[in-house]
Amino acid sequence: MPMVYDIDGHWFHSRSSSHKGELEHITRLVLESRNPKCSNLRWTETVPLADQLAKTINIETSTMRTKIRAFIRSGFLKDKTTCPIEWSELGLIWESLQGYKDGKIKAARDDIEQLIISSALALYSFNQHSYELDPSKGFNPLTKLILSLDSDGKISRKNFLKVVGSRNEGYWLIDFVRSGMFAEKGGYIYYTGKFPLLFKACKTVSWSAKLRKEEWQEIHDNLLDHRNPLSDVIKEELSNIINKLKEDVVPSFPKIEPSVDKMEEILEEQDEKNIEIGDYHIPDAFSQTRLRVKQNAWSNIVRRVYSFRCCVPECDSEGEFLVEASHIKPYKQQDDEKLPHRANPSNGLCFCPNCHKLFDKGYFTFSDDLRLVVSPVVAKLKKQKALAVIINSQDKKIEPQPSKYPPRKDFLNFHRENVFKK
Repeated sequence: MPMVYDIDGHWFHSRSSSHKGELEHITRLVLESRNPKCSNLRWTETVPLADQLAKTINIETSTMRTKIRAFIRSGFLKDKTTCPIEWSELGLIWESLQGYKDGKIKAARDDIEQLIISSALALYSFNQHSYELDPSKGFNPLTKLILSLDSDGKISRKNFLKVVGSRNEGYWLIDFVRSGMFAEKGGYIYYTGKFPLLFKACKTVSWSAKLRKEEWQEIHDNLLDHRNPLSDVIKEELSNIINKLKEDVVPSFPKIEPSVDKMEEILEEQDEKNIEIGDYHIPDAFSQTRLRVKQNAWSNIVRRVYSFRCCVPECDSEGEFLVEASHIKPYKQQDDEKLPHRANPSNGLCFCPNCHKLFDKGYFTFSDDLRLVVSPVVAKLKKQKALAVIINSQDKKIEPQPSKYPPRKDFLNFHRENVFKK
């Protein structure tokens, strides 16, 4: 039964988390905490400098501490006790849309705010004594609430009390409503239909029991961390918001484009980390934004491995904006569960645009020892400099030869057998 868990603990909630405008205060605190005089200040302590920081937003030091803790729990801030106060990755994405007055941009920022709260709530967990950092060891109120909804997607206030307890029912209701996933009407709490991917995933989520407390702390600080089993659906929900911005706002308000690019860059950085630890899958179900972001992350890794140089020996093209990552086994091929190729850096080579096109069309390939092999069809083509580079590279090994993520023989063989013009 849920009530054996200490979900009633009054310390967990605070009035500071119950008002939407509190994020504006947090934004100001984050900025003020970057002042050099606050460097390494412990905002948890009652010292004159902490008092000064609190006064920048006209509140008491104890209230400031409560606000910061509330937004650490809500997923906006990293859990660190020294200044500067830092946004989480999701917090940085929310913060990138600050300052715009356009209604559609404000709506997108509100959606991101709600997604962050929903994602944080998904990890909230309680054991028999208190709040539990490791969700595999406790009772999860959001999952329980979702599973307690009737066939119409609603639950009575009476049954809601059975999920969250009586002492802090009002605060729990505020949190769930602020997440955007729930609303209250006529004595019922009901699912609004928002964030359907996250909603569905919460029903069946399985939390790893193998992670240490320190690892769970890292996940709470960054909900996009690959060890969070909900990270993929959070990224997908976020990508849907970004895609809507690109379609509905950027064409008529191009000034927002740098902010949108920053949001995608944060997602790319997360995907690069995931690829580095072996997450090579790109499911067909990915949205266009989600697909583009992960492909960009893969491309960044491949081009870095080759030092941003075209690997065709006689080609002198180099530079971040002059080379491209190319799939050896074409992206369009169905991803193999055992050996996924779409975001696998060992299925990538670095080319200039001309060499990239010629490789994709099968006018050259590589042997298992990475020597360039020219297709006999090339001799029938009109002579030009781009082809001369390929012809002069015959039987020469790729340059530079990567020490990390060298091309896999499986992928090279696929290109020779299925793409190369014999």
